[in-house]
Amino acid sequence: RKTPPSPQAMQDGEMPPPPRATRYRVYTTLGCGIAMQYWIRGTLSVAIVTAPERYGWGAWKALALSAFFVGYLPGQLPWSRAAANPRVGARAALACSVVLSSLLTLCVGFSLASGPTVCALRVATGLVQAATFPCAYELMATWADSAEISRAIGLVKCLGENGGAMS
Repeated sequence: RKTPPSPQAMQDGEMPPPPRATRYRVYTTLGCGIAMQYWIRGTLSVAIVTAPERYGWGAWKALALSAFFVGYLPGQLPWSRAAANPRVGARAALACSVVLSSLLTLCVGFSLASGPTVCALRVATGLVQAATFPCAYELMATWADSAEISRAIGLVKCLGENGGAMS
């Protein structure tokens, strides 16, 4: 398992940077991961059209839509710390985030009969997805050299925002 050299090691000339094709493959994978997170985030917006009437959620409809951000906001700082921690790492944290948010969203589909359960699952999904951007920026800072960091961020954000548009 190869890990990229640290930015300090590349600046000191100790290690050469990874090949350009490898770096852009990493940026493209990051962008696709962010797009997938946006798709997951938008799934309830589609289901919310018929689920409240069909399952009798009542007042839970508005809460279900906003519950994601109740978990997303406080999750930013812990995930930022985990991404910067060499024992956890941004790659593992981001992979964990994608897998867990996918599983939680799958559980939402099976629990549509209960508005409170959907809200709790959406809070958990927000908490897990809070890792997305801290991990992505940590990975870009590790892989990109100073001359291409703005292109890397542009590529990743462009791919990620397309996921939001397609959801």
